[in-house]
Amino acid sequence: MAVSKTTVRKRVTEILNACSPGTFSEAVDINYQDRNSQAIEQAVTEAALLIARAIVINPNHVHRNLFVGSVSGLSYAEELPDMSGEPEVVLIKPYSTASGDGEWRVGIPRDVQQIQDFRINANDLYSNTAHDAQGSPLSGYYAIQNGRIYFTGYQARMYFPLISSATVTGLIPDEYEPTWVCLAVGLTVKEGDNLAPIAQYYYQIGMSDLAMVSNMATVQPVPDAELARQARGDA
Repeated sequence: MAVSKTTVRKRVTEILNACSPGTFSEAVDINYQDRNSQAIEQAVTEAALLIARAIVINPNHVHRNLFVGSVSGLSYAEELPDMSGEPEVVLIKPYSTASGDGEWRVGIPRDVQQIQDFRINANDLYSNTAHDAQGSPLSGYYAIQNGRIYFTGYQARMYFPLISSATVTGLIPDEYEPTWVCLAVGLTVKEGDNLAPIAQYYYQIGMSDLAMVSNMATVQPVPDAELARQARGDA
């Protein structure tokens, strides 16, 4: 489940004493002069972006899939979409025929020159089968350079990290609500502001949490030899 952005805004507004006395609301009191609702909204979004980046930089994070996008049907030398990190995986469809397409396979990285050589395959230097023909040993290789993808085979598909300010506030996992609140409060700080000490206090807590977020790893079960033997029917 994702954290409610509205709840985060309410908590930030309440911590700043910006809502009307005795209320728990994201609406800034008309008499409150230190902050406005747009500034709080921006701080909440920026805090969510910080959390998303901390998750993405950890390849083993359990919630990393929330920030992975994909693009299919890529053609040779096609420009790639904006990404928030290195590609996760590149899949290659090796060939296409009237009876059906080859199945997707994980691409093998090579440099652009090698890809071009395999595609041209002058005088059948590498194989007597074209790179995009069924059974060709030349298909399934790729290179990414200057924001474009080069590959051998029929089509490519790619999965990649994707963080967008337009959607990130709807993707933050529940367990990071306190982190989100602390960071957002901290990001509302202004020069010479009487709330600077409290904002900085919350921000430090949030940044400490971020360090743990980026270091979080997927917990793998420890293999049990006896259970494995039982599962195989050896015991």
